Amino acid sequence: MSQISETFKKLREKSEAAFMPFLTLGFPNIKECFDLIKTMSQSGADLIELGVPFSDPLADGPTIQEASQIALKNGMTVKKAIEIVKQLRSEGVSTPILLMGYANPFLAYGIENLARDLKAAKVDGLIIPDLPPNDSEEWLKYLSPQEIDLIFFLSPTTSKERMQTIIDKASGFIYGISVTGVTGARERLPDTIKTFIEDIKERTETPLCIGFGLSKADHIKEVSQIADGAIMASSIINTLAQTSAENRNETLSKLIKEMKNATKRT
Repeated sequence: MSQISETFKKLREKSEAAFMPFLTLGFPNIKECFDLIKTMSQSGADLIELGVPFSDPLADGPTIQEASQIALKNGMTVKKAIEIVKQLRSEGVSTPILLMGYANPFLAYGIENLARDLKAAKVDGLIIPDLPPNDSEEWLKYLSPQEIDLIFFLSPTTSKERMQTIIDKASGFIYGISVTGVTGARERLPDTIKTFIEDIKERTETPLCIGFGLSKADHIKEVSQIADGAIMASSIINTLAQTSAENRNETLSKLIKEMKNATKRT
């Protein structure tokens, strides 16, 4: 059983959903980013999603796009991303970590090399928004033996046929997109979210995490009652961007604790 699957098993026993915060690697700079990831882990994040910046991020809204541009200027690469995770592990961070990035930089690195180096760094999962499930066999060939979960997306517009294909390939968890479009903080979640989650849950026992648009504790609480996890991205980046450097770790810690508390089922 992978570390991600083990995490969801333990949370299910405690009647909690997972809280998974997101941070772009290299934002606001490499040193601060490293410390902020440690703060996420220490403050109760169940899993951590780390973005590997790319110049053409198709699924990312303006907040994460801007953070990615800053990270690229700071010299962040796939190689450096893996090195950061390796260093985090050496300093005692045990929270499951997933890298989120786009196919081109990973392909340039080489899929076989990537799987080997991710395993060595103790990366637990990979999220690739622009990788269609039908094109994933080569990736799974190298990732699966290393117990690295490849995470696939489902959205409200996914056809039933495609949904079943994704469910059949899924491991770790399925990433449910709460809204059509790109990432970004929103005031309220769509009314169709409950039906969307229930439809997926009826078809598979693989954990389902919901992301895109979750920006406050009420959203986390709403999703956590019916899904297995909640993902927060743009709202975290916004908060960090609006906070002075000396206060970022404290502000982030409070935010993570508040959101994690909202995952407890009533």
